[in-house]
Amino acid sequence: MKVMRFFQWGAGSASLRAHNRMCHAGALSLALLLAAASHAQALQSGDFLYSTNAVGEASITGYAGAGGDLVIPPTLNGASVVDIAKDAFCWKPLTSVRMAGSITNIGQNAFIGCASLTNAVIGNGVKKIGVDAFGSCYNLSCVVIPEGVVTLGEGCFAALHRLTSISFPSSVLSIEKNAFYSCTNLTGVALGSGLTNVNCYAFYCCPRLETISVHADNPVFCSDNGVLFNKDRTEVLICPEGKTGCVLPEGVTRIGLLAFKRCEKLASVTLPASVTNIGDYALCNCSLLKEVIFQGNLPAAGTGVFGSSPDV
Repeated sequence: MKVMRFFQWGAGSASLRAHNRMCHAGALSLALLLAAASHAQALQSGDFLYSTNAVGEASITGYAGAGGDLVIPPTLNGASVVDIAKDAFCWKPLTSVRMAGSITNIGQNAFIGCASLTNAVIGNGVKKIGVDAFGSCYNLSCVVIPEGVVTLGEGCFAALHRLTSISFPSSVLSIEKNAFYSCTNLTGVALGSGLTNVNCYAFYCCPRLETISVHADNPVFCSDNGVLFNKDRTEVLICPEGKTGCVLPEGVTRIGLLAFKRCEKLASVTLPASVTNIGDYALCNCSLLKEVIFQGNLPAAGTGVFGSSPDV
């Protein structure tokens, strides 16, 4: 019986020790959470609201100023500014912005709706421009994307109605969906040597866009007569919406998905005999398209090739 009681007591002691360890771990986790929260607390320096991370770097989270010309400094109260957080300057009456080279990320909606903004100098340390970062900055006419930017998020420069041209440095690898949606006065785009992905909707609803050029050293894309092709010029990827006519070169074998979508000024397209396949919705929403001339046999066609192109 003594032995039995000894083992019962021993089992209870082990359970008590396990319970104490759990309580200690819980207290430690709570302490860590409280410490993290103290680092992330809202702070203010002048007109800038910000938070700091565990290593003392600052993220601008808001703005309490009157607008006008804005210079974002490299430090706030000694903390290096590395991030412009989501919604930080959204709908503010800014007229220009110049940001420090310490900033590496421009977050979602960071400057969305800044309708008075006419000029933005993006810091040369920025790697990513987030979703809708400068969307609906209707009067933004000058955008310089510095070397070092890698990704342009969805809608990041959408509805910039005064933007007429844009060039991409070699560091940009990807241009996402609707990145330049409804830039209604955009006429020319120059793609850099490092680009490996362009979403087919990247320049959607840009009715004056006539030319997409590509750096000669780009390994994935090329351009011919302002039209975007794959590198070996066998597939049409994007025809600018401002084109009125298009004669494709011999050697093209495929018209890609949505390649001529919403080319509302396009009246005629001539396809060489080498074309064997037309992708889904390739010539949809071409409201003025009157003729498609096939110089060879009728190619295989996908779904809705001429959808909402009424006169073909």
